[in-house]
Amino acid sequence: VIEKNKNKKLVIILFVILFLLGAKLPKKNLFQSLLDISKGTIIENGVKLISEDSLGKEKSFQQILNSLDIEETEIKDYKENEKKVIIEFQKESLRGYIQQEHIKDKNLSRTTMVLIEKNSENILDDLKKSGNKILNGNLKIYSYMKVKINTEDLDSANKKIIERLNYNINTVKIINGYSNFLENKSFQYALVNYSSGSYLIMGEPQIFELY
Repeated sequence: VIEKNKNKKLVIILFVILFLLGAKLPKKNLFQSLLDISKGTIIENGVKLISEDSLGKEKSFQQILNSLDIEETEIKDYKENEKKVIIEFQKESLRGYIQQEHIKDKNLSRTTMVLIEKNSENILDDLKKSGNKILNGNLKIYSYMKVKINTEDLDSANKKIIERLNYNINTVKIINGYSNFLENKSFQYALVNYSSGSYLIMGEPQIFELY
């Protein structure tokens, strides 16, 4: 019992020291960290998954649409050319697209699937799990979150985030706000003003939606 208590005390002391030294937050917590700092409201979550398979082993469009439970009436657009095919869909609060392209000189088929869901909760992990179940092969995963914030003073909001995060951050001024890159661009966030309000937009390793 004494040994267990000593271990617990050592863990607590370690956390206190790390906090006092301004230890950086784990990358997996950056979405939640920026959400807490901004005190904003989540508008939508999204993931982009890219899968590469040998030609002929990729999942068909119909298999993917069936896995997502997308009906024919929920398909909003279909585009096809010599290099790739894209299907866009909208189902209640979920929207996105599926793209497939054949890279014949490498004997590869690349499938890209984007899922964006309007939801006020952080459901990134759920979307990633769903995507992992649908696609095969060597997966690359991008994460995205859009948050509404209650300030038009983006300069002050950006300074506050930079101070609180304690990371090396590269900031670029854009027409309607700021774009920021953390840890050699493995995480990106933007603060933007639109006619509909001000938003914090986050992406890992980068934002894949237009903003």
